[in-house]
Amino acid sequence: MVSWGWRNNAMPEFEKLTQEQIDDLREVGNIGTGNAASRLSAMIHRRCLCNIPQVDTMGLKDIGGVMNMGDSFVVALHVRVTGEVPAVMLVIMKRIYAQLLVKYITKSALDATGKDFTFTAQFALRQVGELISKAFMDSVNQFLKTKAKYAVAEIISDSWSAALHAILQRVETKREDSLFIHTDFFDPEKTFQGKIIYILTRPSSDIILERTKSLVIAA
Repeated sequence: MVSWGWRNNAMPEFEKLTQEQIDDLREVGNIGTGNAASRLSAMIHRRCLCNIPQVDTMGLKDIGGVMNMGDSFVVALHVRVTGEVPAVMLVIMKRIYAQLLVKYITKSALDATGKDFTFTAQFALRQVGELISKAFMDSVNQFLKTKAKYAVAEIISDSWSAALHAILQRVETKREDSLFIHTDFFDPEKTFQGKIIYILTRPSSDIILERTKSLVIAA
């Protein structure tokens, strides 16, 4: 479970973001997702694209609102980020798309009927989660001149409702709102698609906005 480090159970609220702040956060998201897509492309030997990141403030329980999963079986990769800008990274996709990514990585036959992933498939998926998270955060940290450490990616494979419940347990916090920078990733043929979600607390988002503003002034 992630500890957000509030003092005396304080829960600073998000004020309404200005358009300039949204643009800054979206640009940070662009930097991260661009590098993540490039690294994933190299891993699976297929071109990978990302939509323009979206920025939302909402309660963690409302995370389902940025997805369109119904109650499909999904694979969620959860990575905890610590350091100067604590955060949570989620990579979420339908199970059939996760199986396709495993096929592209391992060059093995696709088992579309398998309910459980083999050890090899789990290892490949964990690599995907860690690669996307590290590529995203490395580029963001390089841009912001901050440092971070990453936990080992955890795989959650279940129906979307059950997976969402498991995700909420792992990022449980007493605050009502968090900041979400999220985008879709996919190949041009749409043989697979998924969602990258970067979850920030108020203090973490403030650090990003302050660093971004100072970089603009310095330039």
